[in-house]
Amino acid sequence: MNMTDFNPDFESIVARALQYPVMERQGYTLEFARFSTTLYLFRPDIPFCRHPEIYRRACAHQVLALAEQKCPRWAARLRDISVPVRLRRRPGIIATFHTGSYRLLPRWLHTQGIPFSLVISNEVMLAQGGRYRGQAANPPADVFDLIDADRPDAFFRMRRALASGKCLLIYVDGNSGAATASASREQTLAFFGRHIRVKTGTAMLACLTGVPIYPIAHIRHKNGTSPFDIGRTIIADKAAPRGRQAMDITRKLYQRLEGTLREDPAQWENWFFLHRFMADEERIDKVSSSLDDPAWIVVETGGRIYHLDRKTGTCVPALVT
Repeated sequence: MNMTDFNPDFESIVARALQYPVMERQGYTLEFARFSTTLYLFRPDIPFCRHPEIYRRACAHQVLALAEQKCPRWAARLRDISVPVRLRRRPGIIATFHTGSYRLLPRWLHTQGIPFSLVISNEVMLAQGGRYRGQAANPPADVFDLIDADRPDAFFRMRRALASGKCLLIYVDGNSGAATASASREQTLAFFGRHIRVKTGTAMLACLTGVPIYPIAHIRHKNGTSPFDIGRTIIADKAAPRGRQAMDITRKLYQRLEGTLREDPAQWENWFFLHRFMADEERIDKVSSSLDDPAWIVVETGGRIYHLDRKTGTCVPALVT
């Protein structure tokens, strides 16, 4: 698969990622085992024999996203990709996911002259906040700023940013932060026929403020092109109860994500972490097992051997005889 549509310099980066090991001497690596477990539960239609290839391509997406974030060629290209006119005319919430080169989205908005606030967790802000500001040439706060989603006043800062005429850029699948917690309780949402725990604060914010939601995500196609996928604007129904409306909007956003991942599941970074957000009842469900798709696999980590139950994501030490 050609993952670099215009920069051959990245081909060696992708080639190395596509060779990442999935096996130790006596079992699978823990990272691959967790990734495979998530696919096993949410995409039972994908046979186990394809999991190593999907895992390696997901790793390639990660390293490519980091490389593209610093690529000067992308800076020129982003200037030629126009943002929707409706977004310029009416600022709102840009709802996105961790797909493709998702870090290019804030860079694109800044290049296009869109004032916005990026909502990220405290962990990401500490690790990458300086990088985000540096890419935007350290602009004044009325042009670009960061909102720490874990601060108690985050939700109110988001409302102030919208009231000032700025957009908000929110990664809906971040699923963390006091900002969303203060707006709504954690909810359970159907995802690929199973259930995950999500927060509907992004949608609730749109219901409270009346601003539109613009679903925009970066994706890569199999032919190598990597555009921004721009969906239809979502407007909250003022007549509907806010709680139900927020849930309906969140469901629509995740349905868009499902559509992308049905074609190419490796696009999404969160397969590596989705086990943290599974609904409790999903962990004890029965899942079919066969020799080609085993429910238990052997995992090696830290020189120790475990058996991983892919139905529940739990490891137990292997008996040594």
